[in-house]
Amino acid sequence: MEGEENFVCGRFELTDDIDTIACEFNIDTDIEISPNFNIAPSQYIIVVRQNELGQNEIAQARWGLIPSWVSDLKRSPKPINAKIETAHVKPFFRYAFKKRRCLIPANGFFEWKLINDKKQPFLIHKKNNSLLYFAGLWELWQSDEGEVIETATILTTKAVGVITDVHDRMPIILSKKIFGNWLDIQNEDVEFIQAICAENENSHLEIVRVSPLVNSTRNNSPDCIKAI
Repeated sequence: MEGEENFVCGRFELTDDIDTIACEFNIDTDIEISPNFNIAPSQYIIVVRQNELGQNEIAQARWGLIPSWVSDLKRSPKPINAKIETAHVKPFFRYAFKKRRCLIPANGFFEWKLINDKKQPFLIHKKNNSLLYFAGLWELWQSDEGEVIETATILTTKAVGVITDVHDRMPIILSKKIFGNWLDIQNEDVEFIQAICAENENSHLEIVRVSPLVNSTRNNSPDCIKAI
């Protein structure tokens, strides 16, 4: 299952406050978040999406996609990544690719490189540490008893620029001019959607070596993103 091996962006950080995100999209929200320097799979993340009325909204979703048709929640894979090249045809992702696209805000993401037989973490972010918006998919799963779980995954593409130094793939980072087309739930044109993702924003990224503290999900402090 895609997302189980060769993780891309297996950790990321979001340190801007929710008001910054809400202002970007002119959204009112009562969601509260704290800076998270080491976001890991299965944790709840922020997503920006369009509702059935065509209005943008901010929500929280668990990182690791669960399609609505999954019957065995415990045994089902929960992929944190989906490849842009195949998401439109893979059963796990194809409905969300057409109807449940979202943006996932982050200030940076982590990748690891083997150096002297040790995995060294690196942080990839904008030089001014401003927000990035990953192309994402979200889903809604509901149990027979009525339990509702919303989940999300990050779309990935072939790495370019500085990221090729640490990985052959990268999360798709969308520019502001594309947000509207990406979130539009009326748009189901697969070729158009894939073309949007081809405009991956990466020109202002830099990569910095950071502490191995980020290797453990127990660590969540500014030291996780501090260059060393």
